[in-house]
Parts: sequence; structure tokens; C-alpha cells
Amino acid sequence: MKKLKILLGVVGVILALLIGVVVVAFVAIDQVAKQGVERGATYALDVPTTLDGADVDIFGGAVGLAGLTIANPEGYDTPHFLSLGSADAAVDLATLQEDTVEVPALIIDGIDIYLDKEDGKANYDVILDNLKRFEKASDPDAPEAPPAAEDPDAPKKKFVIRKIEVRNVTAHVEFVPLAGDLARTTVTVPEIILEDVGEKDPVTIAKLTNVLIKAIFASVISVGSDVLPAGVIDGLNAGLGGLTDLASSGIGMGIDVGEGVVNIVGDVGGVAVGAAGDVLKGAGGLAGDAASEVGDAAGDAIKGVGGLLGLGNDKDKDETEDEGNDASESDRPAQDDPTESGDKPEG
Repeated sequence: MKKLKILLGVVGVILALLIGVVVVAFVAIDQVAKQGVERGATYALDVPTTLDGADVDIFGGAVGLAGLTIANPEGYDTPHFLSLGSADAAVDLATLQEDTVEVPALIIDGIDIYLDKEDGKANYDVILDNLKRFEKASDPDAPEAPPAAEDPDAPKKKFVIRKIEVRNVTAHVEFVPLAGDLARTTVTVPEIILEDVGEKDPVTIAKLTNVLIKAIFASVISVGSDVLPAGVIDGLNAGLGGLTDLASSGIGMGIDVGEGVVNIVGDVGGVAVGAAGDVLKGAGGLAGDAASEVGDAAGDAIKGVGGLLGLGNDKDKDETEDEGNDASESDRPAQDDPTESGDKPEG
């Protein structure tokens, strides 16, 4: 009887230890995921990124993220550059131990972004410049790369994400019009769809961050083309025109412009894209009636979106970038909007 008690005691201690190890392991997995997201986004954007928490459900094949905040570059007073409410991913369990993880679906909800300009330089200009340096550092064929071309702490896992849904994007745009008073406008994008992210070249967290920021900027331009100042549109276009386009990365993209998701590039929602000229008609990439309602003037204003999506030629991208740089530096007057009696304010 005494031996049985001793045996049961030993078994109890072993079970307690095992439970403790499992608990620690699960906490560690969540912490690793949290640090991976923070490091990857910080590496891509070169601004501090924090995440409130990550919840990895190994047995359920799910990952949840909450409370991600990307800080502004130094010198900007708005609350943040970007914040994210929540993100939930379904993961293919069979690939969790592989170098490349298959993610059938990723849903991101509640993007809040501030586009701000201080002392003649916009925070989005800094972010886009940082992304350009990141892409150059990530390109082994680039003639010259930034000093820290490789981040030794960057996560090595790569991902193929079949579908990303980005819901409820709110962009707060702060700018100084010609009169000199601070003005604000808000652009709301109900939904962005991205397909086959990483199919052609599996992405790290840093590269995924790069893709998402480009898609968000492109959607804000497309949806807000009739309310955004010409200087803001030109500045965003100039930066996007210097980055790798989504089409060459094999990524499909669609944007909800208020009448359902309209595809931009690739095959989103089963709707095939037509000729580049048709796709760029209207709002520089929105197809069908929703695009034509925006007008030719808006289409001219956001040619850079077409370049980002791989729908324009290299010459168009170069010209757009040069024109956008001139606009952002000289604060040139806004172009007349034929649909309104007055001029757009300058960003």
C-alpha cells in the first residue's frame, strides 16, 4: 500500500511537470509569434511596431493577433501611422513544421491609418522610402543595398497566403491647404481582397507587411480620388511607383468601392481582368461602371496605382514618379476637378 502511494505520488509529480511544460510551451509559442510580427513589421518599415498579443491554436490550426500598432516616423504628432484591431488566420496544420507555411485565409479587421504632413514632408513619404530601401535590401540582384541588408533576428518562416481580406480601413488625411489652416478628410475602404500572396515567392512577415501597406495605400487612392488633395495623391503615387508591383509578384487584388469588390489585377472573385487600358480607365485601375463614374481626371491623378499593380509600362512609372516628386517638393497648385466648381486643396 505504501509503495502504491509512492508510485501514485511519482505519477502525480510527472503529470504536473508535463502539464507545466505544455503550458510553458504554449505561452512560449504565443510569445514567439508576437515577437515575430513585431520584428518583421519593424524591419520592413523601419519604425517601431508593437503587438498586444498573439494566440496560436496549434490543434485548431488558427492564429489570432490583437492590438498591432505601427508608430509614426519621428517628428509627427498624430497618434500612430497605422493600427490594427484584429487579425485571424487559418493555418494548414500539415505545413506548420515546414519552412513554408500554407495559410488558406487571413482576415484583418479594423485598420486605422493617419496620413500626415509636417514641415513639408509627409509620414507616408518616409514609410514609402523605407519600403523602397527594404525591397532593395531584400533583392540579391540589387546593385547596392542598405548597410543592414539582413536582419539576424528576422523570423525565417515563410508563408503562402491564398486569400487575405482586409476589412474596414479608415484613413485620416491631415493636410495644409493653400489658405494655411490645417484641414482633415477621411477615406473609408470597406474591403480589400488579396489573393495568392507568396504563391510566386513565399513571404516573410516583413514582406507581407510590405505587400499590405502597398495595397492599403493603393486602395485609399482609388476610393478617395475625389476627396484627397492632389498633393497627397501625387505623393503616394510617386512612392508607390518606385516599388515592386503586385502583378509581377503574382498577387491578385480587388477593392470594394461601395458597390462590391471590383478586381484590379489578377483573378479576384472569379472576375477576369481585361486589357490594361480598360482596367486603368476611370480611377486608374477600377473596372466596369464603378470606375467610369470616377472620371478621367481621377484616372490621370492615380496612374501610379496602375504602375504598382503592374498595369502600366516602365516609362509611365518613371514619368509618374518624377512628376510626383516634383509635386511633393514644390507644393504646386492642385489640378482642376471638372466635377466640382472649386479646386482641390493642396496637400
